[in-house]
Amino acid sequence: MDFLFIIGGVLLILFLALVGFFLILLIIKKSRIKKMYSDVENELNNFAIFNKTTLEPKMKPEYDYIIHSATKKIYIKVIPNISDQEITVNSSVKWQLRRTIDDESIKYVENIDAMMRMDLPAYEDGLETKKLYIIYPNAKSLLKYINECEMEFVDPTTDVYGTRIITYKALKENNNIIDL
Repeated sequence: MDFLFIIGGVLLILFLALVGFFLILLIIKKSRIKKMYSDVENELNNFAIFNKTTLEPKMKPEYDYIIHSATKKIYIKVIPNISDQEITVNSSVKWQLRRTIDDESIKYVENIDAMMRMDLPAYEDGLETKKLYIIYPNAKSLLKYINECEMEFVDPTTDVYGTRIITYKALKENNNIIDL
């Protein structure tokens, strides 16, 4: 009988340790996401001050921020890439993550499709509308499939299915990277 109590106690301790481990991982992930939004918002505020624009935090499923300039309204979505993986744009709503060039696993970037599918009029309130994704903090490389056999590097001027993609690192290094 004592043996069953010992096994039960050990199993309970293992279960509690496992739950504690997952809670710690969840807390770490939430703090990283909070830091991501804080860092990006600080840089966007600096951009807004430098370029005399306004920044409007929205935190909707489709986008996170809107920048208003004299001529444009830019919808911004922040995409976490904490482990600095390579991002390959396969289609407008399928962006693949890869750790290395020969990585065969299939893992996709989450939460990009809502803004990509969002139909924006060319002009809203008399302002030209644009979409922008910010990859946080960086990406080993940003690539886009042109066809089945060809790829191109994505830079801040590349049209990616009607949007632009930049990294947080590039935004931090160059305050004029967002096209106004």
